[in-house]
Amino acid sequence: MNLKSEHTIPQKTTVSFYLGIFFTSLSAIMFEISLTKIFSVTLWYHFAYLAVSFALFGLGAGGLAAFFKRSFFSKHFPEVLKHLASLQFLSMIVCLSFVLGVPPSIRLSVRLIITYIVCSIPFFLVGLILSLAMYSYAKDTPKIYFADLVGSGAGCIVFILAITLVSGPSVVIIGALLALIASFFFSGLGNRSELRLRIGIAMLLTICLFCINVMTDTFSIKYTKTYVERDDLIFEKWSPLARITVYPTIFWRADPENPFGWGMSKKFKPEKPVKQLWIEQDACAGTPITHFTGDISELEFLEYDVTSFVYHVRPQTKNTFIIGCGGGRDVLTALSFGVPSIKACDINPVIINLVKGRFKEFAGNIFGLPGIDVEIAEGRNFIRSQDQSFDVVQISLIDSWAATVAGAFSLAENNLYTVEAFSDYLDRLNQDGMLSITRYLFMPRNQSIRVAIIARKALEMKGIAHPEQNIAVVSTGWETGLATILIKRTAFTRSDIERIKKAADDLDFEIIYLEGLKGDHEFAEALTTIPLEAYVSDKYYDLSPSTDNKPFFFQMMYFSRAFDLLSERDIVGQEFNYYAPLVLLLLLALSSILVLLFYILPLILSRKVESLPRLWGIYFVLLGIGFMFVEIPFLQKGSLYLGHPTLSLSLVLFSMLTFAGCGSYWSRKFREASLLGAVRVCLLVIVLVIGIVTIASDWLTRQTIGFPLSIRILLFVVLVGLPALFMGTAFPSGIRLVSREHRDSIPWVWALNGGASVMGSVLAMTVAMTSGYMLTLVLGGICYFAALLSTYRKKEV
Repeated sequence: MNLKSEHTIPQKTTVSFYLGIFFTSLSAIMFEISLTKIFSVTLWYHFAYLAVSFALFGLGAGGLAAFFKRSFFSKHFPEVLKHLASLQFLSMIVCLSFVLGVPPSIRLSVRLIITYIVCSIPFFLVGLILSLAMYSYAKDTPKIYFADLVGSGAGCIVFILAITLVSGPSVVIIGALLALIASFFFSGLGNRSELRLRIGIAMLLTICLFCINVMTDTFSIKYTKTYVERDDLIFEKWSPLARITVYPTIFWRADPENPFGWGMSKKFKPEKPVKQLWIEQDACAGTPITHFTGDISELEFLEYDVTSFVYHVRPQTKNTFIIGCGGGRDVLTALSFGVPSIKACDINPVIINLVKGRFKEFAGNIFGLPGIDVEIAEGRNFIRSQDQSFDVVQISLIDSWAATVAGAFSLAENNLYTVEAFSDYLDRLNQDGMLSITRYLFMPRNQSIRVAIIARKALEMKGIAHPEQNIAVVSTGWETGLATILIKRTAFTRSDIERIKKAADDLDFEIIYLEGLKGDHEFAEALTTIPLEAYVSDKYYDLSPSTDNKPFFFQMMYFSRAFDLLSERDIVGQEFNYYAPLVLLLLLALSSILVLLFYILPLILSRKVESLPRLWGIYFVLLGIGFMFVEIPFLQKGSLYLGHPTLSLSLVLFSMLTFAGCGSYWSRKFREASLLGAVRVCLLVIVLVIGIVTIASDWLTRQTIGFPLSIRILLFVVLVGLPALFMGTAFPSGIRLVSREHRDSIPWVWALNGGASVMGSVLAMTVAMTSGYMLTLVLGGICYFAALLSTYRKKEV
């Protein structure tokens, strides 16, 4: 039997009501993305995925609470909305204080569990607001869902604008006060003067809280993932890519005044101190700014670094291209070797602007010297756009360990270390040019070996039968040192080999691999075993060449072996990368347990399961999973196609949410008599469009990658927006259909959709990391196809 409704339908919706929904969702998405950025600083980047998980969990749990307490909320609707939005405002401030104030001395597992629960509270309140709104105005669900999605889409843009102006914690304050504005709109404003008064109070509170935070740093980072924030911090700036901080010395070194080097030769003997500033990205990955007076002789120490080895082999380099120039150290290195034409880029505008602006005199105006051209750009797309070739292309230790706004595991550097990326670099080399890539040589030596394997695969794809003749590997010889991998389009010549041997001998570097010389057997096996798959499949770690479809270069632990990390393993340096799959699996387990405890168990204990529309539950579960499986691959495709993760994020999330919102608004035109048929048509279109995108997207990318950015943006918006438009019709139309016989179950199906989204977000990233983004997108299409099939067991009512 159906559950009897105790709800009295309230008066007709107003503009203020929809504005309240809009600002509620805008506030929630800003809070979610802000937490992703804050967690990337206070925890490792893979823990930043917590923000996505507990946001979706909280939204679903709010729907479930609305289902069980609908009688109570109905008596106080719509007045209850303003109180919930006000609580959302307060809970966001409390959560921010908690996240910033938890000391690292507390056991990590305890911190994560408490953080998950506490930070779910604001989203729980948002879930209550949205599910109650749809329950109370079921026939207006298309317009409610439209306001919800458009608010979320706008929140993505507002966040990106805000984070470039203020700190991450300050963005949370702004987002929290947007929730207060939502409360004012929910208050049932009677006249315009009262509206202006309430909004004025909200703006005044916003300014007051913001000013207090700026003046007192009440809400600021105190504990990072690697150290307690230092008192000698001289600069801090947040951006969509990372939090940038600058310190007066390289504080983590025992001898901070000695010349800094990533992998210095043992023969280097420092004679005098060198002034150096240190730039940190999200409290881990760093780059120095070296004091430069214009005297080239001051840069001699750079020639002893293994990162500069390529210039010893190519002493007559006429032009070089540097990807990820950071504070300018590699630019200074090229200058010290007399390279007359230097082109460089870095993806982070904050770092470039620091060297060009605030620390311009300290750095000797290094980025403004004649013959040096430095641009703010993503390296791979920037080099692909060049119309010239280079003697040297250099990538030295490009990593940030910073979760971008696109989320954890979406590292900006991922796309630099793929087979397709290496092919792009090789295409921009002169016939006798060299690609120089430096990575760490920790034990196990997986990073450097994987670079060599990617180089081998890229050369093989270009038809080179013996790629092992085109690759050389040189290291500092220290157990936890570095390795520089040199790669050519042609085989190393006799003179190349002699110069490599002489430079290695002069600098006391170790030749790990060079054709014809006895070196490290691991590298030799990696470069000569035929087929390559035989070598890769025999290894404990995942050393397969990363590709654009599966670009997780730093993730080398198989999911099937992730729990081995709970026992002792001999991993030295950057072990946090190996823990990423384990974190994802534990997050999946935690999400599953919480969904069971807070979603499934209450339903069973309440003895109301038999009354619920089971097939509609399956329908909304499939929608929740499917949406996440489509969204995540689009983020990756956008980053590759548009050349910048921030631009990709803003376009993908804004386009998907806004177009889905427009689809929801459009669905209100579907006639009640043929509503189920309209839903089936839309689901079929979704499946067909996803299928077309899956098959044709790579071809479209190759054909249009050279188009102007404005044209590519337009094409990508169409690519993302078309399926999103139809995806936006499925949820509100489903709510309308459920409301015919199971009106009281609307909060329940909202909760199911939210719980499925929690699982879907984690599962989608797991599939992407194990099998690639293409399969993830295909599975997203299958979810929508399954949702289509589920409707055929429902009769038209």
